[in-house]
Amino acid sequence: MIAIHPCRSIEIARAKVNLSLTVLFRRQDGYHELTGLMATTGLADRLHLSLEGAVKPGHSWEITVDAGNLPAGEGNLCHKAARLFFEAAGIDPASIIFVCRLEKKIPTAAGLGGGSADAAAVLRFLWRSWWQGLAQSLRIDPGRLTRDSLERIALACGADVPFCLQGGIRFCEGVGERMSPSIASPAYPLLLALPPLEIRTANAFSLLDESRQAGAGQRVSDRQPAALSKWVEVLEKDDRPALGVMVQNDFLEIHEGRASDIPLIIRDLRRAGAFAASMTGSGPACFGLFESQAEMKRAREILTVKHPAISWIMTALSPSTEDLIR
Repeated sequence: MIAIHPCRSIEIARAKVNLSLTVLFRRQDGYHELTGLMATTGLADRLHLSLEGAVKPGHSWEITVDAGNLPAGEGNLCHKAARLFFEAAGIDPASIIFVCRLEKKIPTAAGLGGGSADAAAVLRFLWRSWWQGLAQSLRIDPGRLTRDSLERIALACGADVPFCLQGGIRFCEGVGERMSPSIASPAYPLLLALPPLEIRTANAFSLLDESRQAGAGQRVSDRQPAALSKWVEVLEKDDRPALGVMVQNDFLEIHEGRASDIPLIIRDLRRAGAFAASMTGSGPACFGLFESQAEMKRAREILTVKHPAISWIMTALSPSTEDLIR
């Protein structure tokens, strides 16, 4: 057995919402330049994680999920995150027993970043383990991995993973990897609407480009997004009318004029008392921000009757950030 510092932890992986999402243009590399505000929420998965040395090389990892519609093993993003971390650290993954038992609460393929949050939770666990004895037990200089290394690994896992590493409320640019420091904000009650739809992110970008008839390198959004300074001002002042205007999502364009329930859901969230409502990511999940828990509960009662096919989840914005040592 390879002797390493044993590591065990229970990690929380929080869902995210896009309070604002502007698709600026399609880049020459095929990716899209984005800008907007991302926020973590109180809705979270739970990961039971452990590391120990393999009894013999080639021992398989154990990655299990309590949701039947998600891949386990190598098909899970948590596996990719751990593999990329060990490769960057110069560790043979076959020399390590990595166990991940994932309890899912975040709906999948909804625009809530569940897979990204889970991968980020794995990276936080490995990063903390690395600096708290894992590197030393393997006789590796812990300085081999830096915060920049960790962020590159996160980006290789997915565009939302760098944000999910620490979460909070941040102004994001690029494909989402360039971020401001976390912005102070009230923990507004948040009602999530989950219509029974499936929207693939790649298809959503294609539809958006098609609807705008935009070529590579051309600006495809005519709307000027709010600047970071404006978000800081509005959230510090708790200016809810201003937030009601600033909360938006360019992907809503692909639902206009189509047989889609999403514009109707957002309209009804506002009519039920949300001071701001939109869709998160490329959808289909929608959300409303409310002034109080009581107003959110009343809205859920009304909307559950009006839209019985939709799942409604009550939570809140979660502006706190995850600690990363060093």
